[in-house]
Amino acid sequence: MAYTVILLAIAATGCKKPEEAPKGPTTVTSPYLYVGGATASNATYWKVNLAQPGGNIITGTTPSSNAISSIVTSGADVYIVAGAPGYWKNQIFIPVSGAGYIYYIAIAGTSVYTSGRDSHNNIAYWVNNNEVNLQSAINTPFPNPHVIALSETGMALSGSNVLVSARIYVENWTTNPAGSFDNNGLLWTNGSLQLFGTGGVYLGTNFPSTVGITSVGPDNYVAGILPDSVQTSGYWKNGVFNSLNNENFIPACITSAGSDIYIGGFTNNPATSPNVQGVYWKSGTFVSIANAARLISMVIDNNDVYALGIDNNNNNVVWKNGAVFVTMGPASLQLTTSMAIGN
Repeated sequence: MAYTVILLAIAATGCKKPEEAPKGPTTVTSPYLYVGGATASNATYWKVNLAQPGGNIITGTTPSSNAISSIVTSGADVYIVAGAPGYWKNQIFIPVSGAGYIYYIAIAGTSVYTSGRDSHNNIAYWVNNNEVNLQSAINTPFPNPHVIALSETGMALSGSNVLVSARIYVENWTTNPAGSFDNNGLLWTNGSLQLFGTGGVYLGTNFPSTVGITSVGPDNYVAGILPDSVQTSGYWKNGVFNSLNNENFIPACITSAGSDIYIGGFTNNPATSPNVQGVYWKSGTFVSIANAARLISMVIDNNDVYALGIDNNNNNVVWKNGAVFVTMGPASLQLTTSMAIGN
């Protein structure tokens, strides 16, 4: 995902004659943190002024019964997708030609990139309204009825390349014994498919073989768990796997800022209390967040690290540089999925 932050300051300046009335106060519009998700059956977003940690939260809804799965900003514009055949730009719905469900969105200049399922349930991405079908590349190595689950996990832009990550579970494939599953990560680059998996290893469907993608210059990073017998967590850099299996780390998201890569999630260690600990990995180092049970999404603003997750009291929380920035409410009543920073 791409995040753009704009600081807008409006100030009255100039000379004043003695008889003139005093000028009004200077108005400063600060950037906001946007958190996407759902409450009850409504797609919901929360908006928090970055200059007022713990301050008033503005809550808005989007007319969709699905949760917001992606929220991005570009200048003063806020884009939201929530499992509909299009996206919302500043709360105005814009349909995508031939789409059934849109799950991810990215902005580059005046072009809008979206990915999801088309009206025939094919995985695809769109550049504005031009569809690129990704399904045919899957059907070649994994013909139905063997595919039992297939889901996108993220989208990123790298120069002129459109990158879409996904994960797939295949039952009773050619090398599988009956009732077993083959778990593979997928990455399309401009529609060309690459498989992330070892082959011949049979795992259940609860392991996230990929959880998203980001890019730094020409390099592409996909986070997830290697589908092997050890279930090693880590990331693929340009298709080469790098292990991060520190105390059973389970990744949930990935982002980048400058040359740094951030992978958020949690460690799962039965020998400790509590058993789970929200952490993120930054370019070689694990960072724990106090009272965090797990992290869901991350966004970087200059040198500030914002992490969305669930605390040990089952509340949705955003931490800034490890300290609580805002507590939003109980996770039993809210679903949170994504973050962005903008005006």
